Amino acid sequence: RSYNARTSFACEIIYVAVHMNVSRKLWLVRHGERQDQVDPAWKGDAAEPWNPDLSANGLVEAERTAARFLEESVDHIIASPYLRTLRTADRIAAALQLPILMEEGVCEQLEPAYVGPVRPVFRSLTECRTAFPRLAPDYAAKVIPEWPEPEGDPRILARAGHVAGRLLEDLPGDIMIVTHYAICNT
Repeated sequence: RSYNARTSFACEIIYVAVHMNVSRKLWLVRHGERQDQVDPAWKGDAAEPWNPDLSANGLVEAERTAARFLEESVDHIIASPYLRTLRTADRIAAALQLPILMEEGVCEQLEPAYVGPVRPVFRSLTECRTAFPRLAPDYAAKVIPEWPEPEGDPRILARAGHVAGRLLEDLPGDIMIVTHYAICNT
C-alpha cells in the first residue's frame, strides 16, 4: 500500500510484508515537507543548507502520519540523521511512545548536486538528543553510506537492502524507517 503525502496522509508510506519464519511489517515513511520547499531563500542563511527541517505544513503532515499509525503494529522507529526525518520520527515516536534509533544507512542519497561538494557531516547523537530526547543513546548505526552516490547509482539500492536486512535480523517485531525519497523509491 502506498499513501501520498499531498493527497491523504502526511508522508509517503510504503508497507512491505516480510517473511522470515513469521510475517513482519517494514514500514517506509518519507519525511514531511521540507522548509526549503516553501522558502527557497532559507538555504542562503543556513549553516547546513543540505539539512532543512520541516516546514509548518511538514509538521502537520508528521502529526497526521503519527495519527495514522496509532492503529498499526510498530515496535521500532528508525530515522535518518537529517533534521526533517528526525522531526517526523519524533512526532510519530511521541504518539506511539517509542524511542528512535538514528541510522545513517537510511539517509538521503549522497549526491553532490543535492548536498554540496563535500560529504555532509551529521550532528552527533549527543547534539541530536538535545532536540530529540527520544533518540536511543545506545544505538550505533549499522551502515555508513559511501561518498558520493551519484544519481542512479546502484549502491543506493544495495545500501537500502543491506540496512533493511540488518535491521530485520537485529530487531524483533515490526519496524518503521523514516527516510527519504531515494530510499522509499529504490
